[in-house]
Amino acid sequence: MSNKQQKKRKKPSEIFDLDNIVAGLRSNVSFVEKIQEHITALRDVNLEHVLAEKVKLTEEDALTLAAMKIGHHGIIVLREALQHVPANLTRCTKGSSMRFSYVLKIFNALALNRNGINSTQSTALSKEDDVRLMCVFLESYCPEFLSMKASTTATNTNVWDLSKREQINFNKFLTPPISNCLRCHKQLSMHNNLSKATLFTSEGPIPCSKISLECRDCSIKYGVANYSEEKGMHFYPEELEVDEIEVSNVTYIDRKLYRWIPSLSNHCWVSFSGFSEAYNNVNAEEIEQFCAVVHGHPTLTEPISIEDTSTENGGVSGILPGELSAKAVAQSFWHREVEGELQEIGLREKWIFASEKSSELSGTYDDAMKFIDAIRCDSLYSHECSANCKVKGCGKLFVADGNWKLRYAHCMWKVPLKLPGFGEINYPKICPLSPKRGHAFCESHCKQAILQGYPSELRPFLKKCGVSKKEIDQALEDMSAHFCFEDSSMEQINKCLQECGNKSCSTNESNASTFQGTTDFLTTNPGFLNDDSLENELLCNKDTGGLKSLQCWSRGMFFVVSGGGHIEYWQPLYRSESPTQAYIILVLWLFRKFKILVNDGQTEEQVREAVSSTCIAYDNMCHVDSLKVAKKDLPFPSPLNEAWKLVSKVIDRLHLRNHVDPKCKQLYNADDKVPEQFNTMACEQTFVWASRFKKIICAMPHIHQFFFLHRLVKYRNRYTEKCHKNSRTPVLPRLGRSAAP
Repeated sequence: MSNKQQKKRKKPSEIFDLDNIVAGLRSNVSFVEKIQEHITALRDVNLEHVLAEKVKLTEEDALTLAAMKIGHHGIIVLREALQHVPANLTRCTKGSSMRFSYVLKIFNALALNRNGINSTQSTALSKEDDVRLMCVFLESYCPEFLSMKASTTATNTNVWDLSKREQINFNKFLTPPISNCLRCHKQLSMHNNLSKATLFTSEGPIPCSKISLECRDCSIKYGVANYSEEKGMHFYPEELEVDEIEVSNVTYIDRKLYRWIPSLSNHCWVSFSGFSEAYNNVNAEEIEQFCAVVHGHPTLTEPISIEDTSTENGGVSGILPGELSAKAVAQSFWHREVEGELQEIGLREKWIFASEKSSELSGTYDDAMKFIDAIRCDSLYSHECSANCKVKGCGKLFVADGNWKLRYAHCMWKVPLKLPGFGEINYPKICPLSPKRGHAFCESHCKQAILQGYPSELRPFLKKCGVSKKEIDQALEDMSAHFCFEDSSMEQINKCLQECGNKSCSTNESNASTFQGTTDFLTTNPGFLNDDSLENELLCNKDTGGLKSLQCWSRGMFFVVSGGGHIEYWQPLYRSESPTQAYIILVLWLFRKFKILVNDGQTEEQVREAVSSTCIAYDNMCHVDSLKVAKKDLPFPSPLNEAWKLVSKVIDRLHLRNHVDPKCKQLYNADDKVPEQFNTMACEQTFVWASRFKKIICAMPHIHQFFFLHRLVKYRNRYTEKCHKNSRTPVLPRLGRSAAP
């Protein structure tokens, strides 16, 4: 072989050299051993020493150290357990922390079948002391990690099994949103042992353990949604977010679920009982699971009534555990909407809830509703106008009309509006309060009727008046606002009622003006309605209502709606939609609307110009404007005393065709006074929405009906405003062609 060929021969590769391979393997083993040594060293770090010495560690370093102890998945599961058990669960029993004991139980339940958690890592947290140490370490060094939202623990199957096995509701802990007293800022202690409660969520009912705290120094008890002291109950400050609405001391509704209740009422006319039935139907499987955990069996042969389910909108009896009752839905609405309304008027944290009313800003939820309604009577609903609603006449055109479907039964007692030194004012003689259940009168007049020898129950009272048993039975069988008595029976009833009213010696009673916002005006100007006759007789003969029905029913609601569809004002009507009541409501609406301009410092000329550019459309405008009292100046400061004379008045386009008097088409033709695109049918269109609440609210007592309608009007106005801003037409039920704008 030549030298040249020897030079070309390749040398053996060092990579495949046996000695090199052995050396490499030994090096890798040594490297792995060094890694294991570092890991072991990290696992052996004494966390108690780290905490005691306050060693400075970054959150990343602390998480690495914790992960070495219990694994990456372990710290995630521990975070879920730690977030699930509230920090203010501070009670210790026999030297054992209730909080960390529960954290350990939930950690073990969540760790079952969880990939990534081996037995060694799980054993690292086998004792309560180990859990306490790791939790304190994470809370001290890893606040950002702990603040991250964890997965839903309440619906975890293993947690349900844990609750069933331990007979403690581990699914969720309901606790006050604070750990320190609002007054003295000292740490709170547990008021009593854990109690059981039910939380209704969008994912079904959840069995909960409820925690109550107290400050013994200040004698304040802190509940889930409110706190109580000697004077009464208060809402928590607004900055303390509470996710639950308290229905009772054992029933709560999640706010995310609650948002559906007013929304479905507003857009779909769903009643409280309708919502509860739909909820129970959708969550049937979850309710069975609830029964299995709480009562040990998925179905119960005998329903357990866990609360009084009677309600004004058709509650049912025999509610199963885990089922949502109509009463619970209703209570959540009253409680949440009262809270929301008080917040809007700046009184949320000032109102004191108590069984007895001790001041103007105290009392029950019903007292709060009465207070809110008194403000509503004297106020207008505001909205932010947009270009889309201005096209329809918003700000310039306002349409008024009475809705006869939204009524309520009121006390049968005749209460005139009297003034000392003047006598009776010409106004409907009625008591606007709701009657006691099964009675003819309100609570106060029931007592007066008995003193005068009349029974207060409805059937015995009608019998006492001389109404035949057959007619009474027929009336009670057809218990509605539409049943009509015979004329002779009505005469007998009115005779008895008149006799009772004449003997009444009570003063300052509620009357027809109480809930209309007209009391101050009528008492200040008692002679204003002395003459409610027409200046000229008209051929038009509008039906103003006034059925001779069982009990006494209000005539309906009188609305004022802007051309864009925003409801600006409403008041109840009594006896009939008379021109006099309509006139009083309209002039007070004008006063309240344009008094704002006066208060803002605008000149009289500017106010006159604003009033003159405003138009009112009303289907009975011919009769209202023909009242003799309408020809006089109003008893308001200038220039508001001329408001009725200055404002333009028309009859809406739909109803004008029904007027037979030629003067109506000459004086009140909308086509002559407002642009064609102005929507004179805004009120009728709004009634298509409002009238569908008839079956929901007509059985409510007056204070609930007024408050329900008040809140629904606000929801409706917000929706209408949003639609106009986005150049959309608000959705309404189908309207007949004749009523289309």
